[in-house]
Amino acid sequence: MGLCLCLEAAEPAPASAPAGKADIEAISEAKDIAAATGALAEAQKLDPDNPKALDAYLRRAIALGRPQKAFAAAEQLARLQGENALAQGLLGYCLAMRGSFMEASAATVKAAAVAPENSGVMFNIGVLTKWREVDPTHAMIPPAAVDTLHSNLARWSSRSGFSEGSDSADKALAQRAVRVEQVRQRLEPAQKKVEELTKPIPAPAGRGRKAKAAPVDPAEALKAKAQKEKQAAEKQMAAAVAAIQKIRASTPNNADKKTVDKAVTAIAKNQQAYVQAQVTRAEAIRRVKAAEEAIATKDAPLKNAKAAVESIQKEMDRVATATPLFDWRPPTIDGQAFVDKDSRLAPVAGDGEGAPASDASKLEVAKALIQNNRPQPAIKILGEIIDHDPNSDAAKEAQKLMDQIAKQRSP
Repeated sequence: MGLCLCLEAAEPAPASAPAGKADIEAISEAKDIAAATGALAEAQKLDPDNPKALDAYLRRAIALGRPQKAFAAAEQLARLQGENALAQGLLGYCLAMRGSFMEASAATVKAAAVAPENSGVMFNIGVLTKWREVDPTHAMIPPAAVDTLHSNLARWSSRSGFSEGSDSADKALAQRAVRVEQVRQRLEPAQKKVEELTKPIPAPAGRGRKAKAAPVDPAEALKAKAQKEKQAAEKQMAAAVAAIQKIRASTPNNADKKTVDKAVTAIAKNQQAYVQAQVTRAEAIRRVKAAEEAIATKDAPLKNAKAAVESIQKEMDRVATATPLFDWRPPTIDGQAFVDKDSRLAPVAGDGEGAPASDASKLEVAKALIQNNRPQPAIKILGEIIDHDPNSDAAKEAQKLMDQIAKQRSP
């Protein structure tokens, strides 16, 4: 009985105690991202906004090579602690992987302002600086972030990671320039083809006032002739109808047999003329249509050539203004860099261990990335497919996917 009384008298544990040391250790020592996510969920049952638990999860996700899995946690920690360099740096990285470069740039610059010693963040700052320097018109960096870049450039440019990021961006911009040139080289022969097809046929040289006219296109001449024959036949039909009406009107009901027979013969003659003119008209219409088809066939090469020029010009504009395939890096942890396993191609079954993935396999990976709202790594893979063999079926499909992504991003 006394024991029972003691238990009843004991004070209950607090209902919402903050995440303790054990919870943080469970997150920090998780063997994989699933275990880390589970440990974070347990810690958040006690304190949903515990910054230490969120910080531990971000660090573990980066160390496990799965930084993009911590996107939501990075957003949450950035809201709680706006100057948390790890949260802002990882948020910037994840946003860049999703193709949201304006937001990514802003977060990255915030991280650099707090932790310029983080080489992963400085790598991305180097990328942004080079992008702004080479292509200021299309660099997706908010004005406030641009001002911060300019005011800190002197001290940031000497930091570890900055030069490497700048060099990496320089290569990406150069690759885009190469692609623009490749498209331009396809444009020139297409434009020449249009010029050849639209070049007027010179009139033959004549003598004095007897100079010959320029030759008329045969199909156009046949069409004009058939149209005239059709119009003539229609006039004959109208004349026959008018003649029949006149004969009937001028023949009285009490006319003698001779007059009636004469009228009947005249009507029959005009009816025959009407039928003959009707046949002539139908044949003329058939020849007009045939001539029009011949003209359309003749014009098809020019139409196709103009369409090709327009398509290539659009492609060149799209390539010239597209975001280059920049490399981005997650923040380092205690000075150590980790590779994002989700931004690299894993070996595909059937390709062989260690063998490069086929273009078809890469295409499937890119499609999966697009479905998971991760266009930036998908764009990088699609670019590799196109560069490897531009005329392959995989490259053509990759280009269609690139066009779809560009269309979705356009304002």
